[in-house]
Amino acid sequence: MSAIIVTGKSSTIVEAMWQLLDDNPTTRILACAASNAAANWLLKKLSKRLPPEEMVRINAISQEPEKIEREFHCYCMIDKCGNYQLPNMSYIEKHRIVVTTCITAGTVYLLGRTKSYTHIFIDEAEQAIEPEIQLGPLVRSSIAKELGLGQSLIERLDKSEFYDFGDTSIYGVKLRMNYRSHPKILSFPSAKFYNNDLIPSADKQITHNLGNFSLLPTKDYPIMFWNVEGKEDREGQSLSYFNAREAGYVLEVVVKLQKQNVKPKEIGIVTPYVKQVEKIKKLFIKRNISGVDIGTVEKFQGQERRVIIISTVRTKNVEFLGEPRRFCVAVTRAQALLVVIGDEKALFKKELWKQWLKEVKENGGFSNKVLPNK
Repeated sequence: MSAIIVTGKSSTIVEAMWQLLDDNPTTRILACAASNAAANWLLKKLSKRLPPEEMVRINAISQEPEKIEREFHCYCMIDKCGNYQLPNMSYIEKHRIVVTTCITAGTVYLLGRTKSYTHIFIDEAEQAIEPEIQLGPLVRSSIAKELGLGQSLIERLDKSEFYDFGDTSIYGVKLRMNYRSHPKILSFPSAKFYNNDLIPSADKQITHNLGNFSLLPTKDYPIMFWNVEGKEDREGQSLSYFNAREAGYVLEVVVKLQKQNVKPKEIGIVTPYVKQVEKIKKLFIKRNISGVDIGTVEKFQGQERRVIIISTVRTKNVEFLGEPRRFCVAVTRAQALLVVIGDEKALFKKELWKQWLKEVKENGGFSNKVLPNK
């Protein structure tokens, strides 16, 4: 399936697995995902119809059990000390479906040759080392990049002659219905990355319920860019950046959202730098705010929130911010409201951000409001 944002790719995979299991009692499925978060999502959805006797979630022994909700621990192997352990091959073969990450699937293979799986599914394959538009694999080694590992598995296969079926092929399915975001939030990424293929299909009761947010410069336009002249900074030997002023503006947005009865779990804060994540978390602790998910772009791949707040941090060198796939993932996580906090002059240096900012300005979503220093 072609990887277009929030068109039901993962849900389609789950439905396909259910139907295969129902159609043939001998079906055995290996369900993989590139990340633990994506694998846990598959587990959660599949568990609605599959008991622990039929499905097992295999985790890396280094993973922390609390990363999986307690109600799903019955699908995992946990030792007396509360740590994950790898099951033996005979235990694995008792289950019709095995859920794991791509990397851990390789570890399981080392336990010995298992009975053949009839089907193998890989969700979020755009992150798997080996989408074109969604977030690719995170590769730090220059040698690995030279050898092609910076290209994802799905991108490599998509470009290969074997999978060149053409637009009318029965072997390829392109999902176009977007079930997440407000049409205005989808407008720019659909035009820029997907040839205007995206069809807004989300529930309007979810996507259109924050048009009256108190900070919005233009009511019913669910995007706001808050221009902040802050300062990018680093601490000690850390290579990661933070922007204290932007962190304060993020806090202000969250406080205002809470006054309008937006729950913390409905808010996601995305920033490119781990140090900025730390600064925002410390601010929230001081204000007794908990339950808000804060992380880098990679953490939010495949996820969604009613509200997404992006802190871009940089005010000088914005090279990292211009990476198209990270931009696309960041601005397409929101359902009802997208707030971007950053330095307009700095972001204007990158063509992608420049185009996005122009569209936001044309629609009245730009704010220069200055908060007093606290």
